[in-house]
Amino acid sequence: MDSEPLANSADKDRIRILEFQVDQLRRELELSKQRHEEAIYSVAWHAAWPVRVVERALRALFARRDDDGDGADSGGVARSAPEAKPPQPLTRDRIAARIAQRLARPA
Repeated sequence: MDSEPLANSADKDRIRILEFQVDQLRRELELSKQRHEEAIYSVAWHAAWPVRVVERALRALFARRDDDGDGADSGGVARSAPEAKPPQPLTRDRIAARIAQRLARPA
């Protein structure tokens, strides 16, 4: 009967050590995950800057032209200003049509 308390205390010690190791591994995994995410976001920030430059240029290009193509660069035909009406909501078909229009006419 003397061996049971020793085995019981040895089991408790083993469990305590294993729990400590699990906690240590969990902290290490969280730190590793955090470093990995920081590295990915840092690389993405540096690698995506050309995309942001192109996106800004495209937005500026589309901002200079209106939907109908009768902006300042459409041949110099002067037209009276139409009544201001609220813009139509953008739909997928309308966006595709605008892109096709922009590609069809020269800049």
